[in-house]
Amino acid sequence: MVVGGRGDDGALAGARAPVDLLRAPVPTTSKMRRVLNLSRKVGVAAAGGGLLVVGVALIFLPGPAIIVIPLGLALLATEFRWAGRLLRYLKERAARAAQWARRTVAGH
Repeated sequence: MVVGGRGDDGALAGARAPVDLLRAPVPTTSKMRRVLNLSRKVGVAAAGGGLLVVGVALIFLPGPAIIVIPLGLALLATEFRWAGRLLRYLKERAARAAQWARRTVAGH
């Protein structure tokens, strides 16, 4: 019951609790989840893209490009569908090439 403009707790009717101006508002769980998902996607893109660039460079430089490129694509495929499709295509091509090599060596 409001008596004389004050509630039962003695506060003015309609008055708000004091705001702590030094405190930042606490982000909601959904906002935090979006930030974390975006951070993960950016991190995966940077690491996978870096591996992919190094792998392509290793085509021309001495090094294991045939190992590094699929590793970069596999990492990218955890977040991006296009990388998964490209990785699947490359696996199929590698399997056909290995099968062709086995037939060629066996027939020789």
